[in-house]
Amino acid sequence: MTIKKFRTMDLIVLTTAAIITDILLALFGLIGIRLYLAISYPIIILCYIRWRKYGLFSHMAVVFAHFILYGLYLDVGWLITLAHILALMMFALILPILKTKTYNKKRVEMKYNILLYLGIYLTVFLAEWILFAIFGFGLELLNHALNHSLNLLLGLGLIMIMAYQKDLMVNMHQYLLEKDEDK
Repeated sequence: MTIKKFRTMDLIVLTTAAIITDILLALFGLIGIRLYLAISYPIIILCYIRWRKYGLFSHMAVVFAHFILYGLYLDVGWLITLAHILALMMFALILPILKTKTYNKKRVEMKYNILLYLGIYLTVFLAEWILFAIFGFGLELLNHALNHSLNLLLGLGLIMIMAYQKDLMVNMHQYLLEKDEDK
């Protein structure tokens, strides 16, 4: 199997998992909790770490799914949906970070993955809050933080579990080439 075919299959599986879990969490919540929950955040980061710029395909598929879910199905309002979608697009800021020496190593330390998740999540969180204010939804920062707190903790736990795995959060192109040379 070629790297291109493996990349395509990997991205399809990860994207499908991200979209399905987000839809289920939006519709049914988690153990009856109806706060904003999205497992897709850590999965988008995983796609970017594994496939660099190709993670953008998974990212945009999740953005489109959120647009359909929140804008059409749950009908939370177009401006709220637009603010959420624009903030979610901030994940693309991860690409320049992945070009640093830290993320070109074979194995990246867990602390860097945690810092990456927290930095990206904080960026998305603040962008969404600012966009809500621009669009006329005077949401207090504390209320916004409380709404996102469980999602942040859930995603952080998932990032830690993924970072603990030996060969999960690695540059897959480089990893597969090294594995091929070992044969």
